[in-house]
Amino acid sequence: MSGKPKQGIDFAGWSVNIFDGDTKIDKLLEAQGWQGFSIYFYLCQMAYKFDGYFYKWSYDDSTTTARRMGGGIRSETVKATVNTCFRVGLFHKGLFEEHGILTSKGIQRRYYAVIRSRRARTVNADFWLLDAEECTGLRLLPANADSQAANADSQPANADLQAANAIESKVKKSKVEIHTAPTVLSAAREKAAGGTIGPYPAKARELYAYFEENCNVFNARPVLNAITRCLLDGIMPDVLTAVIDETALSGANSPARYAVKIMDDILAEQVRDLSAYQARSANFKKQKEQKSNGTGRENHGSDTEAEFLGGKRY
Repeated sequence: MSGKPKQGIDFAGWSVNIFDGDTKIDKLLEAQGWQGFSIYFYLCQMAYKFDGYFYKWSYDDSTTTARRMGGGIRSETVKATVNTCFRVGLFHKGLFEEHGILTSKGIQRRYYAVIRSRRARTVNADFWLLDAEECTGLRLLPANADSQAANADSQPANADLQAANAIESKVKKSKVEIHTAPTVLSAAREKAAGGTIGPYPAKARELYAYFEENCNVFNARPVLNAITRCLLDGIMPDVLTAVIDETALSGANSPARYAVKIMDDILAEQVRDLSAYQARSANFKKQKEQKSNGTGRENHGSDTEAEFLGGKRY
C-alpha cells in the first residue's frame, strides 16, 4: 500500500553564476551581507524540502529560524532579510501578505525543473507564478483541492507527447490544465514571421528554461529561436544540453551570443547527435592548441561572436 505522495523535492539546482551579475542577489548582499544570503538560502531550502515550491512562514517564525540556523543570527536579522527579499523581488510580497507563504518565480522554476519528469504534476493555482509556456503539462488545482494527492513521484513518461496525452485524458472540470502542443513550423513560415518562431515546441521551452537556470540570462529570445531551429532540423536535445553546459562553463561575456554562435555552427555543419558534437568539440580543442595564437578567445570558428551576430547584444 502506497503512503502519502511526496510533495517536497530532494535536490534543487542553483546557478553557478548566482554571484556574477544577479542584481537581486547583489542588492541582498549589499543590504544584509553574507548572513542575509544564508538566511535567504535557508528559507528557499525549507521550501524545497517541505512543500516544494513555497514555504509557510510568518514573522513570528523569525526566532525559530534564527535558533535553527545558529551562528549568531538573530531574529531581527531574519526579519530584515525577508523584508529585503520582498523589496528586491527574491520573495513575492503579495503572496506572503495574502497566504503567508514565501515563494518566487525562481523558486518555482527550480521546483518545476525537478518534477517535470513526473507523470502527475500539480500545484496550487493561487500560489503559482509561472506562465504556461514555462511549465508545459502542469495542472493548476483550485485552492480547496489537495495538491499533494496528485503529485506522486512516478516514473518519467516514455516521451513528451505520450506524457501530455496521458495527462490531458485525465483532466476534470475541477482542474485547470496548462498545455500547449508542440507546433512544427516550416522554414518558409519562420521566414514570413520575420525569424520569430512561435508557438515554441515543448522541448524547446524546456531546454531554454535550462539555459536560463544555468547561464543566469533571461528573456534571450534569440537563444530560444536557435534552440527551436536546431530541434526542427533534427538535432538531438542532448546535443543542445551539451551546448548549454559548455556555455555555462565558458565564462563568456555574453552567454546568449556564445550559445547562439555554437548552435548556428552545428546547424550549418549538420552535427545532429551527441557523439558527433563531442568529436567536433575535441577536434576544435585540438586545433586551438595547435594554433595557440595567444588570444584566449573561443569562437568555434574563424569569426568572432560579435562579427558573426552583427554586434547584437542580448
